[in-house]
Amino acid sequence: MQTRYWLLLLLLPYGISTQAVADEAEFYLSNESLQGRYVTGADVIGLSAANLGAEVFINDEDDVSAAVDLSFVGQPAGIAPLTFSVGPKIYAATLDIFDDNFAAGAVGGSAAYQLPLRYPVQLMGQFFYAPEIITFGDADDIYDLILRIQTPLTDRVTGFIGYRRYVADIEDVDDDHELDNNFHIGASLQF
Repeated sequence: MQTRYWLLLLLLPYGISTQAVADEAEFYLSNESLQGRYVTGADVIGLSAANLGAEVFINDEDDVSAAVDLSFVGQPAGIAPLTFSVGPKIYAATLDIFDDNFAAGAVGGSAAYQLPLRYPVQLMGQFFYAPEIITFGDADDIYDLILRIQTPLTDRVTGFIGYRRYVADIEDVDDDHELDNNFHIGASLQF
């Protein structure tokens, strides 16, 4: 049990899941990056309608990013196929190409829409932004966008294809640094 809490503190992240879940492990990869993620219900801290998550991301430029988040999950009244989550996310990263580091507090959320098809297919979008005032180290601000199409493959496994654009505005560098700007494929396992 202690290992589980240590993992949460080390990794914790963002509300792609649009329901409070018991536990979920996710992995995705692209040609230039990969990410692992763990999500659990925030009832461990007394918030039954929220998720705690953790992620670790690495790319082919040896950039490494970790993030933790708390996402509050909801569903608009009368719009059953739409779910959303909002909340804070904390990023920490080291960028090998510049030998720079940053930490940031972001705010954002996700929305998912269940398409009215015979086979369950869901469209999901997520966006987090950390403005300059709460971004520290060698970055001025960051933003992180994920778009996905996902569908259950079994009772507990969901497969997805998606696109991520994860960008840091690095101080004293003319262009923004793209940690990720790729299509990816992955799966999540609920247990």
